[in-house]
Amino acid sequence: FLSLSPALMSTKVPSSSWASRSKHSVGLSKPLLWPFLVGGALSGNLLFLLVRPNGSCLGLSGVVCSMLGAYACASPEKVMRLRFYGVLPVSLKMKRLVQALLVVSLAGGLFQPSSPICHLGHLGGLLFGILYYQSLFVKRRTRNALN
Repeated sequence: FLSLSPALMSTKVPSSSWASRSKHSVGLSKPLLWPFLVGGALSGNLLFLLVRPNGSCLGLSGVVCSMLGAYACASPEKVMRLRFYGVLPVSLKMKRLVQALLVVSLAGGLFQPSSPICHLGHLGGLLFGILYYQSLFVKRRTRNALN
């Protein structure tokens, strides 16, 4: 969360987008970041509760996954370095990382209902981040190109 927040806020926004505050491309502003963070949390929890109404989940992973989804859409070729199981160093392009997270989250949500990991929360956050990016950046850019 702490490392993705500045990266997401510095993501370039087209000046034609409603998210832009000046004539130049700017990062996602703080007023637009809060609805995004709350939406990521709600979407992750709601998807979990829709599928597992008697379950419970707690954490920030839905928000972090929504940030990963949006950042991967903005910078799909950016390389993220992480440690698999905390030991094995792995470097993946953002688009491959999000694709892997989508598959693992969907499979975990469907086939591991008693897992201590909230796979459905991750899936809901990822989907929200991708859809938020599409609505914020791509849809608006396409609409302005038609005018």
